[in-house]
Amino acid sequence: MMKIKLCCIGMGAESKDFAGELYEALARRRNVCTSNGITLADAKVFWEDMTNKDLESRLQVFFDM
Repeated sequence: MMKIKLCCIGMGAESKDFAGELYEALARRRNVCTSNGITLADAKVFWEDMTNKDLESRLQVFFDM
């Protein structure tokens, strides 16, 4: 498992809260327990969810938050 520092580049001090919400939403979508960190495979899946260009997928992440 790995621990990651949460922030969103270019969003300033508020990014910590936004990044935390995004992280939790992505974890809930995949039923991942994040209390002890996540695996590299989980991080890859989260990245793929965040960078998916499909509008429906992006909206789903937004509503999951």
